[in-house]
Amino acid sequence: MTANTVARTLVNEFICRYGAPKSLHSDQGRNFEAALIKELCETFDIHKTTTTPYHPQSNGLVE
Repeated sequence: MTANTVARTLVNEFICRYGAPKSLHSDQGRNFEAALIKELCETFDIHKTTTTPYHPQSNGLVE
């Protein structure tokens, strides 16, 4: 999944329906760390956090 797909899905399927979230927590995948996602978070005032590398337990609810 590309950063463009992530951004489009986040806007179309979540932000347009429910409004912008206060925070976005993800792994450190390339698609979530791209400049496009950082810009989207700045635009909608979303606090972006990430899990520690190679430690999926810190993202337990999703994993």
